[in-house]
Amino acid sequence: MADLYRSWVKEIVRRVIGSGRWFTQNTTDEITTVASTSTYSLAATTGEVKSVRIPSLDQPVIYTPVERLIAKDKNLELEDTPTNWWIDSLGSSQEIKIRFYPVPDAALTIELHVLKRPAELGDTDNIPLPIEYLDIVREGVRYKTRYNENNLQAAALALQEFKEGIMLLNAKFGGQPRTGSNLPVKRKLKQVHQSPATNDGG
Repeated sequence: MADLYRSWVKEIVRRVIGSGRWFTQNTTDEITTVASTSTYSLAATTGEVKSVRIPSLDQPVIYTPVERLIAKDKNLELEDTPTNWWIDSLGSSQEIKIRFYPVPDAALTIELHVLKRPAELGDTDNIPLPIEYLDIVREGVRYKTRYNENNLQAAALALQEFKEGIMLLNAKFGGQPRTGSNLPVKRKLKQVHQSPATNDGG
């Protein structure tokens, strides 16, 4: 039974981390470009790219879907200083690969602000979350426990508490939920995360 509880804790921790853009997952990464090379692999721990910029030029590199570049008849093999990027693919270790347009024509240091993926917890690891999150994890485990006991009424109550706790944490710490929201205040906020832009490609 202890192994089952540990598996539930690991699952719920992954769900909590995956439910928002939490400050605890923020980190930075760097890419050093190589002339005539367009695609670069990020660290395997990177789960999402929030922004990209070239510090030496004080210049952002704008996320733009490749379909938009193609629709604008851009030559994807053009070499110059990158102005746009998109997610190209996943590597064999599930690492994110991003591609630049134009293709870098020289060595540049490019800075990325990213969110880390949830770490795979070991049985004796500390839960990598601030104390405010732990009650939410407990509610999630209570839900799994009550559901396993076929106590569906108690399970539904614990699941409701779990979901409401996630919403409160998102409101407190400013992490945007990964699912849509019907709250009027959220409909009025301008969404800028990874949105296509008009800088040479969007």
